[in-house]
Amino acid sequence: MEQAHSALIFLSDIDADQYQDKPYRRRFMCYDTAFVVCYARPFLRQKGNGFPKLSAKAVGLDLSDDERMLHDKIIKGRHKRVAHGDIEATALKVSGARVERNGERYHLPIPTYDEPLLTHVWRLEDITKLTRKWLRAIANWASDRVQIDGGIDILVSPKVDIL
Repeated sequence: MEQAHSALIFLSDIDADQYQDKPYRRRFMCYDTAFVVCYARPFLRQKGNGFPKLSAKAVGLDLSDDERMLHDKIIKGRHKRVAHGDIEATALKVSGARVERNGERYHLPIPTYDEPLLTHVWRLEDITKLTRKWLRAIANWASDRVQIDGGIDILVSPKVDIL
């Protein structure tokens, strides 16, 4: 959730209503994707012996109907656009440019992806409030656990060499 919040900080630097060239926009698409993946990860079933799924009930968080709807949109956005690339969630246009070279004519395909930043479609301010709410609830839950249990020592190390 902290990684998701960090991505939102970077995303707050963009003015979604102002024109951006493709490389500039792609930079923010990376942050947008990082937010969606990092936000959704704790709420999804993990393979192997992963952490249990996070839930509002588990950390004593009360979400409003609007917050629950936004939360569900983020999870659905992860499934539809980020993880599985469903065509219904992708804006793709293929144009052609006629080119002449050495007396020969041919057409070049020009694919254009014009996907909006999900975090701006869903209102960055609302997402930031929701993410902070989750972070506070998780921190409070952890604090309560430490008070009840007298301390929690957890060390998680990757079992797979990723280098």
